[in-house]
Amino acid sequence: MKKISTLLLLVTCMSLGTFTSAYAESHLNNETPITVTAKTQAIEGITMIPLRKTLEAFGFEFTWHEASKRVELSKGPLWTSITIGENAYFRQKMAPWALSSSPIILDGHTWVPIEFLSEITSLGIEIENETLKVTQSEPTFHEGIIQEITYDDQGNLSFFIVQDLEEKDYANRIVIHTSEKTTIFQVDIQENDAVKVISPNFSTLSLPPQTPGYIIY
Repeated sequence: MKKISTLLLLVTCMSLGTFTSAYAESHLNNETPITVTAKTQAIEGITMIPLRKTLEAFGFEFTWHEASKRVELSKGPLWTSITIGENAYFRQKMAPWALSSSPIILDGHTWVPIEFLSEITSLGIEIENETLKVTQSEPTFHEGIIQEITYDDQGNLSFFIVQDLEEKDYANRIVIHTSEKTTIFQVDIQENDAVKVISPNFSTLSLPPQTPGYIIY
């Protein structure tokens, strides 16, 4: 069953998958860190962020093309564009790929799935004490095939990610731990499905290594 975690973005969680909070601390041009207030909302089971309100704090510039319903984003050498209703995202000259949802317009704002932050803009994500922070640290990605799903006493699931279903070497696996309080699920978790995971910049030194999953998509 698909689950959406009730994360706080630094301050407060709203009901029905919608929450408003202060977040996105970052250093800009060596100035004092700033805090941006934005709203994140679960739309048809997908956690989405308002594009401009989220990224302006990090120095991104935006151009809206009304005729084509397209938004251009740029910051230094980074450039990309998104088109409303098209699930095709890219960085620079890379071939486009799909995320968990197409961009949409809601309440006069452009919304994109939350993994856009790391996949396209390379912003990091941290979750502590049910608090999600967007940072300028490099994100950590894990990608592969789900194997051996287990549940703890609280109903939180864990699973292996493998690159090859025939892989037997535990050193070539990684264990992803999830929590209702600290994980956003953009997809249902099923064995043998391909998945991507955004995690903190650490894992245990055990074999196999283990790490929390912040966003599963």
